[in-house]
Amino acid sequence: MPRQQKNKDAIKRPQPGLFKGFPTHTLLLWALLLPTGAAASPEPFENSYFVTIEGVELHFRHWVPDPAHHKGSCLLIHGFSGSTFSWEGVAQRMQQLGFEVVAVDIPPFGYSDKSARVNKSVTGLASLLLDFLDGLFPGHAWHLAGHSMGGAIATMAAAETPPD
Repeated sequence: MPRQQKNKDAIKRPQPGLFKGFPTHTLLLWALLLPTGAAASPEPFENSYFVTIEGVELHFRHWVPDPAHHKGSCLLIHGFSGSTFSWEGVAQRMQQLGFEVVAVDIPPFGYSDKSARVNKSVTGLASLLLDFLDGLFPGHAWHLAGHSMGGAIATMAAAETPPD
């Protein structure tokens, strides 16, 4: 039995504009009316920090537990096109459980360096993160956790770290 042809005029097409039913010029007007400048925080999040390691600017967030209940330190590494925000819920819960947590925006994602000169190979990023940890948190022992691409970077970082 042959398929029936649908009437092309009956097919609903998406409306032009950024959001269905919301003209693009209205959104642009809203964007122009939003406050800017003086009230804006220089840091993206309350617990945001920037540091330059090997000439690469890294954005990271740091969750610090109650020192009386410190259980260890964990570096969280996001996946492809993620950011520190990807780990927000996990990091907050780990902090509540007594872990010091650091999440880094892997270049070129989030608020970290986006320049072409950054070595974005898994090995290069693992080396960058190890230098980051050694430079900012000397003497700490770290648990590494990664999602997707971050898992590959965590694995490479662990492989490059000599056993105690």
